[in-house]
Parts: sequence; structure tokens; C-alpha cells
Amino acid sequence: MRPYARFGILIGLPSAKSVETSSNNVTTLTYSGGMLFGFNGGAGVLLPLRGNLAIFVELALQGGSWGPTKVEDKTGATTTATTLKTDFNSNEQFVSDQPSIPFGNIGVRAGVKLNL
Repeated sequence: MRPYARFGILIGLPSAKSVETSSNNVTTLTYSGGMLFGFNGGAGVLLPLRGNLAIFVELALQGGSWGPTKVEDKTGATTTATTLKTDFNSNEQFVSDQPSIPFGNIGVRAGVKLNL
């Protein structure tokens, strides 16, 4: 058995969709733009079998945050596109709010590793 640990960064260009249904309308929100920044890591053991073949088992985790910059709101036949940012207009009125969407997961991974 060989124990190991790994750590890395995540950079991505994600998008997300949310659908809400009411008694007479369907609203679809599609978020896009912005970059996702996060991390991934794990700790586990590698069990060599023979030659280039091994089995691994690890505890893995990921986490990150994303701030989309655009949202498209489609309610029925009406579509509205909005640029999201935390900003004020010339009259010092609040314009829009850019959300920060966090995510994360933790789990156990197992598999076969083949070195070529």
C-alpha cells in the first residue's frame, strides 16, 4: 500500500439553468459569464497489483465559487437579458446584484489505475 495526497485548482466557464413552474407560467433563468475559481483535493491509498496495474481508494473533495455576469429570464413568450454587477447608476440608485454561487462536494472514489 502506498498512501498519497493530491491538491489542485479549478478554473472554469460554467453556466446554470433554473426552471420554475407556477399554475399558469413557466419561468426559465439561464445564468452565464464570469469565471469559476476553486480547489480539488484528495487523500487515499494505492494498492499495486502487478506491473502497471493498481487499485486506488480515496476521500476526495471539491469547492469553489462562481459569480455569473449575465442572466436571461424567459417567462412565457417574454425574454429579458440582464447584465449582473453590483453597481449604482448616476442617480446613485442600485442597478443590479451579481450573485456569488458557492458549490462543494465530498465523497469516496475508487478505481483502477493503469500506467501506460
